[in-house]
Amino acid sequence: MRKTIPVLFGAILSLYILIEEVRPRIFPKRFGEVVQDTIFRSGRIHPDIYDSVLKEHEIDTIISLTEKKSNHDWQDQEIEIAKELGVPIYRFPLKGDGTGNPSEYQKALVRLRQEENAGRNVLLHCAAGTNRTGGAIFLYRTIFEQTTDERAISEMLRYDFSVKDNGHLIPYLKNIRPSVERTLRSEGLL
Repeated sequence: MRKTIPVLFGAILSLYILIEEVRPRIFPKRFGEVVQDTIFRSGRIHPDIYDSVLKEHEIDTIISLTEKKSNHDWQDQEIEIAKELGVPIYRFPLKGDGTGNPSEYQKALVRLRQEENAGRNVLLHCAAGTNRTGGAIFLYRTIFEQTTDERAISEMLRYDFSVKDNGHLIPYLKNIRPSVERTLRSEGLL
């Protein structure tokens, strides 16, 4: 029994290291294709693979839904890599739960649609790739593609959105959708 506990602890520690340290260096977090070969989504991408992900998918523009924070080294690395590749980053900060100032969603979707209409490939991301990114894609799908709320929510769930932990996000998105649509219409994007 005494030998079992250290072995079990070692196995759990190894699994944790594999999931938290190794996997993000190989696979971008919650990466997905929103519109074939044009719009991509993700969580934070590890600096070790950021350059290759941007090149592989020919990303022309990055839209970040994170706030720039001085203690987040990964943001500085993202800025440096994007600058080296000539890829602009547009930042529209939202709260981690996907709520915040609705105008940030409005501005993010205006920029996304402008980039899409100009034929540029876009990476839309936040830190986890779940709530903020999921919220933006929910609005994109239901506004531009006329997807049902249920289908858009189903997509959010595939990217680890938790109704149990963040159930207030869906009513929030439905509530702000009319103002987002008005903004897009006034910009000539709908």
